[in-house]
Amino acid sequence: MKLHLSLPAVLFSAVACRLVWSSAAVDDDCYNSTYAILMAQTQGTQDFILCPNTTIDVGVPANPQFTDFVNGDFPLVILGDNVTVQCGSDGSSKNNCVLNGGFIQLVATPNNPLFPGTLTSNDLRIQGLTFSGTLQGPPGFGDTVAATAVSLGSVGTNMILEDCIFSNLSAYQTVFLGNDPLSSPEDLLPMQSSLIISNSVFTDVMYEGQVIHVDQQTLTLHGTRLDRIRKQDCGCNASYLLYVEDGSMTIEDSSISNVEVLTSVVGVYGNKTEFSTSGLAVTETTIINKDSRPEDDYCEKGVIMEREANGGFDECLLLGDSTDDETSACGPALVWPALAGVVIATAATCFGIWI
Repeated sequence: MKLHLSLPAVLFSAVACRLVWSSAAVDDDCYNSTYAILMAQTQGTQDFILCPNTTIDVGVPANPQFTDFVNGDFPLVILGDNVTVQCGSDGSSKNNCVLNGGFIQLVATPNNPLFPGTLTSNDLRIQGLTFSGTLQGPPGFGDTVAATAVSLGSVGTNMILEDCIFSNLSAYQTVFLGNDPLSSPEDLLPMQSSLIISNSVFTDVMYEGQVIHVDQQTLTLHGTRLDRIRKQDCGCNASYLLYVEDGSMTIEDSSISNVEVLTSVVGVYGNKTEFSTSGLAVTETTIINKDSRPEDDYCEKGVIMEREANGGFDECLLLGDSTDDETSACGPALVWPALAGVVIATAATCFGIWI
């Protein structure tokens, strides 16, 4: 699996070199540069409005040491608590504020050599932003570092992504919440951070590993739609739309439709992991390697959700077809009681499940 990097060296080297972008101006109390937002945070500013109809092309590191960026502005870097970044005066995604391309587009990292102490990102609020473009890893790292739209690796409670759009986006993963193995893992203890993704949309996304990856932390997905999501080849043995390990994931009043996954839609791993749903609809799902799995591979044959605990798979929800001998049903949808409100449906009218 690729490692995730939250880039403390980027801030130090870039600010030390005083890289100033030509587009770093502030116009009418709104911002059109992530570098300008970074510099304003060092002066104590916490509330930022991105100018409507602004597209910021995010740069990529020019070398493995992160001493320079090329082809764009900085990532949107969070330096402390109570930071709000919103699109326009009302924070609506309709105002069209876009972060495009780059390596990582939004990042909160625990350590920064330029600022003593451990940075936190409590009560972070990102509202109305659009994340798009083809993300790429920095040169010199090969396949070891994951290009990610949103990377939250610092201690942060009550972090919120509200009315955000992930669209026309290609990346290893879109959202990562957890420890950064190339930074300082000891600074983020289990269950120290919590993120709410609310009333947001993931659509026309190409991913390699996971769309949302939660490592030892807490995620709530509320009122969010994931559709038209396609899987890219990553050479992986396993890959998930949503993945949580030794953490907590709650999905409320959300929908998943027209997606491709390698292993299962949801992967729940670790003895301490909590997973719950209320009002989740899953439709038109394609399990890419369903037909290539052995017939006796109980928990890996067309899985909608698989849960691993105590050294083995103890809970599986699988898609089958109307020709299978096990429990089957005909109709547009089936509610599986064990998952408290998960609705599973396929494009066909008949399908089967096992558990």
